[in-house]
Amino acid sequence: MYVYTLPSCVLRPLLRPPFGRPDVSATRFTTDAPALSRDEIVRTASGYAATGALDDLTIRQLATDLDVTPMALYRHIRDKDDILEAVADRLIGALPLPSDDLPWNEYLAAMVASLRGLLRAHPAIIGLYTREPLTTPAAKARLVAARTALMRSGFSEDDATRAYATIHTFLIGFCALEAGRGLIEPHPISSADDPLSDALAQFVTDEPFERGVQVIVAGIASGGPLP
Repeated sequence: MYVYTLPSCVLRPLLRPPFGRPDVSATRFTTDAPALSRDEIVRTASGYAATGALDDLTIRQLATDLDVTPMALYRHIRDKDDILEAVADRLIGALPLPSDDLPWNEYLAAMVASLRGLLRAHPAIIGLYTREPLTTPAAKARLVAARTALMRSGFSEDDATRAYATIHTFLIGFCALEAGRGLIEPHPISSADDPLSDALAQFVTDEPFERGVQVIVAGIASGGPLP
């Protein structure tokens, strides 16, 4: 049986991208670009936060942005959550702390308001809190700041920690409900024909949130022992 073989002048064009092996002649692996680093990965991922597109971040897209393979990223990061934690640390660390001159109750309320604004702008970060404790340097710094403000007003360190934990977990839970229900952008919910459903739907809105913060702060201020 006769087998016809294409001449090399015909085969070569067929073996070039996109038909043959990828052309890596212009990638960072074959240029003078600096070696990939964790800091570069986090900086690039933070760009998604700057444009409000952190929810769209994927390992594959990030690798494309950095001109590397997805596997190259795993030499520097554990997984997507590892990247999100690093981005969250930068964002949380950039939040200004309230003035030390504020009374402790106003200080806590201001901390809650600023973090809620951040979480509403970047819902992808909320999932980090719901999956495991966020223990980044910025998260620890906020705990220290809250405890310091409370201890200046006579709270013990343990009671200050419990007070912050109470209002912080209320905040995270509320924001998780907002994100899960797609309520980050407020929209009216009303049903004149079903007032009970309407009342239930209004539980996750700004007014109940602000009221909840006030109730928690009032409870802390009552002077009773914290559990």
